[in-house]
Amino acid sequence: MKNIMSLCVLLSITQAVSAYAQDSYILTITDKGIEPQTIDIPAGQKVPLIVKNLTSEPVELEGKAFASEIVAPPKGQAKEYVGPYSAGEYGFYNDYNRKEVGIVRSH
Repeated sequence: MKNIMSLCVLLSITQAVSAYAQDSYILTITDKGIEPQTIDIPAGQKVPLIVKNLTSEPVELEGKAFASEIVAPPKGQAKEYVGPYSAGEYGFYNDYNRKEVGIVRSH
């Protein structure tokens, strides 16, 4: 009985951790802007961020959210590791179109 209870607790913890941690985070750039405009990333973790550029123009994301710019070619994508972040919100923008802005929220 103790083994079954231990297994149940272990499975619950494993599911909770896997639900919280993602393999990667994705930002999509379209003619309408950045989607989603806010992404939630766990504090204290370095995570992969994929920027998918669906437009015919290059994208250069930069700001306090990233240690360096992230450049995605037209109709292409880029993958960078971002973080680790302290809890808070960090803004970023597309340097080629400053109306396109977003936020990395870390908690």
